[in-house]
This record gives sequence, C-alpha cells and structure tokens, in this order.
Amino acid sequence: MSEPDTENERIISIADLSAKVDKLAELVSRIIPGSHAEAQQRTEERLDRPSSIEEQVRAELARAKEQEAAEQAAAGKDQELQSRLAKLEETPPAQPVPRRTRLLGWGDPR
Repeated sequence: MSEPDTENERIISIADLSAKVDKLAELVSRIIPGSHAEAQQRTEERLDRPSSIEEQVRAELARAKEQEAAEQAAAGKDQELQSRLAKLEETPPAQPVPRRTRLLGWGDPR
C-alpha cells in the first residue's frame, strides 16, 4: 500500500510545485511589468538618448525648432483658411445705376 501513497504524494507535490511556480511568475510579472516588446522598446529608448551634455542640448534645440516649425505651419494654414473664408463671404450688392444715367451715358457704363 505504500505505492499508492507515494503516487498521491507525487501528484500533490507536482500540484504544489505548479502552484508555487505560478505564484513566482505572478510576483516576477509585478516586479518587471510589461512584455518583452515593451522592455525592448524601453531599452532602445534608453540607448538612443544622447550621452553628452552637448548632444543633449543639440537634441533639445532640434526638438524646439521642429515644434516651432509645426506651430508656424499651423498658423500659416489658419491664416490661409481665414483669407479663403474672407473671399467666400458674401459682398453686399452694388448700388443700382439709375436708368436715366444709363440712358444718357453718364456714370458707370455696365
């Protein structure tokens, strides 16, 4: 009868080990959040950062210039849109030329 006990003990111990491995995996996932792809992205971002002060300043200046150019482009588009809108606005009709003026040939010949 010792054989079934050892088999039951093995099943219990395997189940215990599986539960412990699952718990360890959960704890590790809490400590190191994210997937492998996210970890790779974080590492690439960290490695892509400039290492010297001069490089960091250049990168920030370049970023500021890009941002300024984007703002100017947006302002230019807004100004263009405003000018197009002004052209589309309805203008009041011109004053009609009196018939007597047209017949006598005075004033604006239309």
